[in-house]
Amino acid sequence: MVRLAGGDARLGSEGEASSRIEVDRLREESPELIFLLPCSFSQSRTAAEWIAFRDVSPWRNFPAIREGRVFALESSLFHRPGPRLVDGVELMAALIHPRCCSFGAEFDLSRKVA
Repeated sequence: MVRLAGGDARLGSEGEASSRIEVDRLREESPELIFLLPCSFSQSRTAAEWIAFRDVSPWRNFPAIREGRVFALESSLFHRPGPRLVDGVELMAALIHPRCCSFGAEFDLSRKVA
C-alpha cells in the first residue's frame, strides 16, 4: 500500500504479514515519514501510546519526528479487505505527497503525533 501511494516501503514486507522492526534498523534507514497503525488499535489509542515515548532517544533523533511527519492512522483502512483499502492508499498518498494529492478525509483518518 505504501508503494502504491508513492512511498518507499523498504522497511515493510510486501505481500507478507506485518512484523516487528528493530529500532536499530529504523535508525539505519532514518525515516522521513512514519505511519503508525497497529492492528486493531484505534487512531486515538495509537496516538496516546506513541506520545508516551516519542520524546525519548532514539525516537526524537529520527528526521520524521524532528520534522513533524509521524501520523497515527485509522487502522481499519489497512487490515480489512474491501473498498476501504483504496481509501487507505489514498490517505497515505495525501500524507506522503501533500502538495499534489488531496484525499479530503486526512484530518478524520489520521492524526499528526510528532
